Amino acid sequence: MSIDRVPLPSTDGSLWLCGLRDVADDPDAVLTSTGASTVICLNERHELERRAPYYADWLRSNQPGRALWFPIRNFHAESADATMPLLDLVVERLERGEGVVMHCAMGQGRAGTMGVCLLMRLGATSEQALATVAAHRMFAGPGDGAQWALVDDIARELGR
Repeated sequence: MSIDRVPLPSTDGSLWLCGLRDVADDPDAVLTSTGASTVICLNERHELERRAPYYADWLRSNQPGRALWFPIRNFHAESADATMPLLDLVVERLERGEGVVMHCAMGQGRAGTMGVCLLMRLGATSEQALATVAAHRMFAGPGDGAQWALVDDIARELGR
C-alpha cells in the first residue's frame, strides 16, 4: 500500500494517487498526513459497500467539500463530456494551492487515467502526462481501450 505524489505543472496544488485500502480505513488521517483538502473516489458504490461500508458513509457525508465521488466502472472511463466538469472542479482547488488524493481500487487504471487527464487539463501534453503519472505511480495510467479513448478525447478537446 502506498500513496504516491504526482508532480503537477503550473499549479501550487498537489496530487496523490492511491488505492482504496490506502484511504478507506481513515480518510481523515490521509487528508491530514498529505495536507490535502479533498479525497476523490472513483470507485462504484457496490465496490465500497462490500469492502469499506464506513468509507462509503464518510464519502456521502463529506461531499462536496472534503470528498468528491465520481464513480467509474472498473476497466472503463466516462466520456470527455462527463469528465471535464470534474477536472475543472479539481483544477479550481489545485489553483487555490489545495491538494487532492485520488483513488480507485488499486490506484492504477481509473486513478491513473484521471491523473493523466488532470495533468493534461493543467497544460501537459498527453505524452508528458502519461510519462509523469507512470514515473510516480507504478502501473498507473490507461489500461484499456475506453481509458485510452478518454485520454485521446481530452487531448483533442484541449487542443493537444
